[in-house]
Amino acid sequence: MPSFDARFTVRASLLACILVPTGIVFSTGVAGCGDSSTNPEEEGLAFEQFTETYRQAQCQRAVTCGIMPDVDTCYVSLAQDLNIAQSVAAVAFGTVTYDPKAAQTCIDTLTNANCEGFDLLTEDILTVCDSVFGNRLGEGDDCVASAQCAGLRSICDGACGQGCCHGTCKGVAAAGSEGDVCSDLAPCGEGLRCLPDETGTMATCTTLAGPNQPCTPFGCISGYACGSGKCFQQAPSGASCNPALADSCASLNEYCHADQKTCVPLPRAGENCGVNPVGNTYCARSAACVDGKCVAFPSVGDECLGESACLGALPCSGDPDFVCLPLPNPDICVNFEGAAL
Repeated sequence: MPSFDARFTVRASLLACILVPTGIVFSTGVAGCGDSSTNPEEEGLAFEQFTETYRQAQCQRAVTCGIMPDVDTCYVSLAQDLNIAQSVAAVAFGTVTYDPKAAQTCIDTLTNANCEGFDLLTEDILTVCDSVFGNRLGEGDDCVASAQCAGLRSICDGACGQGCCHGTCKGVAAAGSEGDVCSDLAPCGEGLRCLPDETGTMATCTTLAGPNQPCTPFGCISGYACGSGKCFQQAPSGASCNPALADSCASLNEYCHADQKTCVPLPRAGENCGVNPVGNTYCARSAACVDGKCVAFPSVGDECLGESACLGALPCSGDPDFVCLPLPNPDICVNFEGAAL
């Protein structure tokens, strides 16, 4: 990320409170950073507190769901929510508005959500948190970042991250149809998911299948998984399940125990790997199964596991060192000068 130089004039100090390369809040030596005071007449979460509070809630959820071993490690190993970071930057530059009440609801939803689903940030969480930011642009309007565009998963077509290139807002309603090639920058329309095609060389928009309908992996509606070629309902946390079906349990933090036939917590680092008829390498997502034992994925500065694997989104340096490297700088625009309002 470019340094906060004269280009950003009076907004530089505020952005320094919000964004740093690792996504961790920076609060030392900058006036106004980390100010916990709030207007007693204003309910909700103050803007200055949102980024850090959201990051803490995101990491606590990652720990609860077994994706990260602890909050401190999460801060350096889990990629931040780029849409949130981009939206906060847009608010700082005055092109997007911030709703403190909606922000508190977002944090409460993130904090209280269970671990069910295939993603850390579920559709419900994303939808609630999308309402935090307002005064956004409509279809076809000029933009420099997706955060300026109204609608969950809308994009700024033509934007280039740190380069702050001008683009055009493109909403999900005008996004990809069944069979269209898709990506993070070319999302699919309503009721579709971007999934690898049969060749595995590209991803295409695929209609989500319902109960007992033919499916492909991860191609079922929420609460269902693909097993034996059809969508089946996943078991809730702690409930009875079928150990012969992959992804039998809905929780990110559980698997179907072979003998108990119940959804139980995934083994953590140092414990024996979980075993059932469809797998013998079950571990919490912060660990990998090595010779029957769950081994913690390495963090920043540690030797890569198997010369390639690191915790979360951390990259491995490769030959000759094979060391887990810090997260790359967020590819977001933080200079909205000249953007359309």
